[in-house]
Amino acid sequence: ISSANPTEARQPGRSSSSSRAIIATDRPKASSNPARTIPAQEPCRNDRQGALMADTPAISGFTFVRDAIRLDYPLREAILSALPLVSEFIVNIGDCTDDTVAMVEGIGDPGIRIIRSVWDPSRFVHGATNADQTNLALDECSSPWCLYLQADEVLHEQDYGRIREAVRKYDRREDV
Repeated sequence: ISSANPTEARQPGRSSSSSRAIIATDRPKASSNPARTIPAQEPCRNDRQGALMADTPAISGFTFVRDAIRLDYPLREAILSALPLVSEFIVNIGDCTDDTVAMVEGIGDPGIRIIRSVWDPSRFVHGATNADQTNLALDECSSPWCLYLQADEVLHEQDYGRIREAVRKYDRREDV
């Protein structure tokens, strides 16, 4: 895994991620209501070390965010929900005015890697910034399979098996 300097801001560039399979979620958005978010939990280390996923190809998780705390995104819960499935989780954090970076660092999982970026306000039109920031995070992923979660999405643990099965099933297909 290449290491990005977390204090170095990255500018959007051309994506080289066309050969990766992206697992997009179609789950409902997570509620910002604390009573409806998943409880804090320790990441499943055995799973990410390969003990429970020996027959499943590696998966990288990734997201992008800016001001998650100020905007009340359940980013911590999103990351924690993906950690049992992934060998790494890339978090592209834009120029924040809150403690988003400290919150992500506070999760304390060695599989989480933060990259920093600067958002270009001229690209806010038609979601161009979202595409730029998604591609920056995707480009940092080291696995051929990538799990993209937006900062307000969480995975349900009952879906882990289905996701692993889909990765195993489609891993050798050239058209996926």
